[in-house]
This record gives sequence, structure tokens and C-alpha cells, in this order.
Amino acid sequence: IYRDDYKQSFRPLWISNQAKAFFAYWGQVMLMSATLPRAPVLSRLYGIPEDAIFEYEVPSVFPVEHRLIYVKPIAKMTRGTVDVSLPKIIPAIDRILAGYPDKKTLIHSHSNTLRDKIRGMISSAHRSRLMWYDGPTRAQAIRAFTETKEPKVMIAPSMESGVDIPDLTVQILPKVLYPTLGDPWIRKRADEWPEWYTWMTVSNMIQAIGRAP
Repeated sequence: IYRDDYKQSFRPLWISNQAKAFFAYWGQVMLMSATLPRAPVLSRLYGIPEDAIFEYEVPSVFPVEHRLIYVKPIAKMTRGTVDVSLPKIIPAIDRILAGYPDKKTLIHSHSNTLRDKIRGMISSAHRSRLMWYDGPTRAQAIRAFTETKEPKVMIAPSMESGVDIPDLTVQILPKVLYPTLGDPWIRKRADEWPEWYTWMTVSNMIQAIGRAP
């Protein structure tokens, strides 16, 4: 059971027993995703025998030159170091925004706390471009960001998947998108199965990068 300021959620820790029955009913099922886990993980997640899973990998339809990733190691952004590291990272964010003044940009802030810290530290030259949301205004804010033709900068968590922004050009990930261990559901899963936590982190990063076509 998980509660926050806006909702209360009830989530089973694992669904392998229920999923196993579901997949057995349908016989053959095709699962498609850019972040589908390999057979050993998929088997444990959904209760499917590993030898019943057949994997097919196809190349990306997006040219490599359209999906470049630039890694700039600047500082460690752990929970204990963020206040020391962020002043070192903000100038890099400012340089990116200055380099793309006419491009719509998404900053994946990982959490609301980090979002607010970055908002308050970004150079005043870029603040008129900023957009953000809290829980109740998420859908409205994402719609406004998607529909605007201005080079706005959305800074927000939880936009690494399920969001389609066709003219998004630049993305900034100031922190690796580890699932938050403040969520007791994630904490319990990570404690029981550390490999799942690693896979989810990689999945989050791939999904986030995929927001820009």
C-alpha cells in the first residue's frame, strides 16, 4: 500500500502466478518493447518457463545520427552528494540551453525535489522558457508542452515513458534514472531481486532517451 499527496495505490509485489495463468490461457503471445528484458528476467517476472520464450531482436528504425548520446561526467548525484554536486552541474545545463535556444528541451529531473532545485538554480536567462508541473496538473502541462511551438524547456520527473512529443529535440538527464527507493514497493523488490532493480534503471534510461524521435 503506497500513499502520497494525490493518491493511494495498492500493488502486488509480484504477479508471476497471475501472469502465468494469463499467458497459459492464450497459448502464444507476442510482447514488443524497446526495453523488453531478456528471457531469464522475463521468465521470473511473468512465471513463463524460460525455454518457452523465443527472443527476436530487430534494429532501430531511427538512424544513429538522429539518436546521439553525449555523456559528460561532472559530479556524483547520489542522495548524499546532490547539494554539493548540483552547483557543478547547473552550469553545464545552462550551456546546453544556451547552445539550443530555439529547440524544445526536456530535462528529466528524476524527482520533484530535484526539479525544484534545478528550477531555482538555472540561469535567469533561461527561466522564461521553463515549464513544470505538480501531480494534479501533469496532463495539462504535458499537453501544453506538446502543443506549443515555442522552444520551451520542460523540467519534470516521470516523463521517461508514455509521453509522445514529436518535435522534442534536446533532452538532459542530470542524474541516472534509478527507481526511487523511497517507494516501499520498489525498495522491497530491489531487496528481494537486485537484478530487477538494475534492469529497471537501464530500462528507464532507454525509455527516456527514446522520447526524442
